[in-house]
Amino acid sequence: MNSGPSSPDGPQEPPPNDPCPESSSNPITYAEGQIGLFETDLDWNGLGFSWRHTRSYANIIQGGGYGGSVPAEHGHHWFLSDMPFLTFGREPGTGIDTVSVITGTLTSHWFKSDGAGGWTNRFSGRADLTHDPVARQFILTLVDGRRTIFHDNDGGLNQAVRGRIKGIENPGGARADIVYNIDE
Repeated sequence: MNSGPSSPDGPQEPPPNDPCPESSSNPITYAEGQIGLFETDLDWNGLGFSWRHTRSYANIIQGGGYGGSVPAEHGHHWFLSDMPFLTFGREPGTGIDTVSVITGTLTSHWFKSDGAGGWTNRFSGRADLTHDPVARQFILTLVDGRRTIFHDNDGGLNQAVRGRIKGIENPGGARADIVYNIDE
């Protein structure tokens, strides 16, 4: 077996193995065939907030634009990074309640109930999730102090807003509320 081209000094070492890239430039993730399309349509900074309308496409996620839990206003399989949403479920086998904060095609936070009214990260994440049943909302707090407030899944809420973003708050306490054209 020849390990490389010969030279007057003997066989040469083979070239170092370059790690295989995670995705092609077209942009397809090799591991599962996920198409990674990202497009920023709007970008705004002011009053202590930054907000952008960045869409990402997920060809392998089934259901509506939000896994079937929320209508696909932005197209089938499209997600908005600044319009995260919650999905609710139960852990298979244990029946423990779970909440997922979906922020895009490649990013999410996963929590499970601790059985005492609190929520713990399922994968050692550093974000914190709290539930306020009186206000019927979940609050996601990131390590930098930014908070995202979501409608919970209370049966008294309009089905169309359950799990959807309710507002954002910066570390200084300034808050922006999201208003929907439906009865909340």
